[in-house]
Amino acid sequence: MANMKYELIAEIENQIFYIASFNHMGNTLCESFEIRNEEGTILNSGCVAFGIDRWAYALLLKHGTDLEEWPPGLKQLFFPEG
Repeated sequence: MANMKYELIAEIENQIFYIASFNHMGNTLCESFEIRNEEGTILNSGCVAFGIDRWAYALLLKHGTDLEEWPPGLKQLFFPEG
């Protein structure tokens, strides 16, 4: 069961917080629910979770609320029409 969960950590302005998690469950859940492939082999499962509010917080904490001060590439990513 070791190394099943990984977390993406943001460290901005001396604040540390998790912004996403990645869970590799191996065959634990699939075995419990008898989830198999066509050959009958128990499958592996996993999941990914993104805290959208945490990503937004990290973005604003790093670059501020004044869009004119954001790096050009970041503005283009969020506002491609200009």
